[in-house]
Amino acid sequence: MTPGELERFRAGDERVMTELVRQHSPRLLAVAIRITGDRDRAHDLVQNAWIRAYERRMTFGGAGSFVGWVLAILRSVLLREHRDESRRHAKMEAIRHEAAASHDPINELTDHLDAETVQRRLLDGLAQLTERQRDVVAMRIIEGRSVSQTSDALGVADGTVKATLSQALERLRSIIPGRNE
Repeated sequence: MTPGELERFRAGDERVMTELVRQHSPRLLAVAIRITGDRDRAHDLVQNAWIRAYERRMTFGGAGSFVGWVLAILRSVLLREHRDESRRHAKMEAIRHEAAASHDPINELTDHLDAETVQRRLLDGLAQLTERQRDVVAMRIIEGRSVSQTSDALGVADGTVKATLSQALERLRSIIPGRNE
């Protein structure tokens, strides 16, 4: 990269960025596909890496190779996605554990579904809950707070937390179809 290109890149010149994306994306994509084994996911990761590169363009001083810098960003994006995925999986397991611990039938409904399907349906379901129901589910199931801690945080009675959680779980059950889907 010439000093002029570096200056235009750091200034956010669209033509320079477009050329860099055109020139280096095949290599980034090959690395992402090798790591993930999934072409669609790899495309998303490369796109996210380019977005991050653009956002962090002022940190590239031109001392090393540009492609090495972008590959480091791609690795960072891959690691972040892996951590996020691990957290989502842990939250889903917490929801399953809470359901199993309380002998909640939602656990029986989700046993036959893969984690991604359960996650997608639960996220869809959470979007359909009221704000209070979402708060109670987040605090009780995802964060693992007690009824008392949740009621204190929300400024409501313990019974309200219990009733709200029951209503929220019932609503979520209606979104996750049974085994005969």
